[in-house]
Amino acid sequence: MISGQINIIQMVGNAGLMVQMVLFLLLFFSITSWAIIFIKYLYIRRAFKES
Repeated sequence: MISGQINIIQMVGNAGLMVQMVLFLLLFFSITSWAIIFIKYLYIRRAFKES
């Protein structure tokens, strides 16, 4: 690793509290959205099997 590089974990760790809160909210809502998409996919798949 080049000494001048910084990884994403270090960037988040060095960020301010407000930035960390916003990133956490974005991550939370992203995971929630993907969970909803997956659940709806399962419902649609089940509906096609039953019809």
